[in-house]
Amino acid sequence: MTRVKFLSILLVSASLAATVKGAQVEFFSNKACDSASQTYRGNCNFCADPPGDWGAVRFSDIPSNFRVTVHNQNGCTSASQVGQGFGPACWLQGATKLRSAWVACAGQRFGPLNVNVTQEQDAVEVPE
Repeated sequence: MTRVKFLSILLVSASLAATVKGAQVEFFSNKACDSASQTYRGNCNFCADPPGDWGAVRFSDIPSNFRVTVHNQNGCTSASQVGQGFGPACWLQGATKLRSAWVACAGQRFGPLNVNVTQEQDAVEVPE
């Protein structure tokens, strides 16, 4: 086997392994990212939407150029967005509990401002 063929196979294998693992979204009952109650996995452009109300959401196993949003209603709608950022992060609820979370694909930037400023400041990103 030539060196180029071997490197090509190695690169394809590495990218498949990264794709299979995917992003992880964890939901926490309390306002802390300490012990997850619900865990979801997906690649990108997916909404994690567990039943119930949540005090915190943690995004992990994603690079820093993946946009993430947290929502205070089910279904990850733009009208329910209360926080938006990039990469791995822990988000704590603001005035309202969190209900769903979105993971975009790499490089997708902030969308149009279709939520008011007070809503965007409801949830707080906590550095880990």
